[in-house]
Amino acid sequence: MRDNVGFPGRRKRRSNVRRRRGTAVLEFAISLPLLFLTSIVPFVIGVYLDRFLTVKQTARSSGHMYSRGVDFSKTGVQNKIRDAGANLQISRTNSGGQGVVYVSTVVQASSGVNMGRSVVSHRIRMGDSSIAGSTIAMPASTDNRGNVVNYENDGQAVATLPAGLNVGAGQRLYVAEVFHEPRGIPMPELFRINRLNSRVFF
Repeated sequence: MRDNVGFPGRRKRRSNVRRRRGTAVLEFAISLPLLFLTSIVPFVIGVYLDRFLTVKQTARSSGHMYSRGVDFSKTGVQNKIRDAGANLQISRTNSGGQGVVYVSTVVQASSGVNMGRSVVSHRIRMGDSSIAGSTIAMPASTDNRGNVVNYENDGQAVATLPAGLNVGAGQRLYVAEVFHEPRGIPMPELFRINRLNSRVFF
């Protein structure tokens, strides 16, 4: 003869196991966003830090070479700068791409409407100017060697320099500016940076 006597201890153990599983799932669901953030934030910082350091180094290298008299109107020199900042994707055709480099010479105009003012007398651009214009000045026109046409009278050639930085008669100031739009990096909108830039003076 068999007794239909139940075992209440088994039922309690089963319900405790189910309750623990439910608690574990709930804890995991709560901690999942934190896990996501702690894994994505270092990646985002790393990618943007790499790009920023490349922008900074490209500006420094460009400015250093330019101030030493390297002829930036030559395609070979421009290609070296583009290759040095390869992950900036500076276009070889001056349109498209994700970056632009400006190297400029600032002098004091000795005649014309701009007499006594700091003006851009020479400018070379590499890359897509639609990304950003120079923060120094945007002269109306340059010749094929980068010389600014009629900078003594061109109002757009007047240089906007940081406070305390002046160019005296007979002096030259060399400026390199790099702008980069880091497109194509798979980032959540919250972490996206639209533009990185650097500017150096020699």
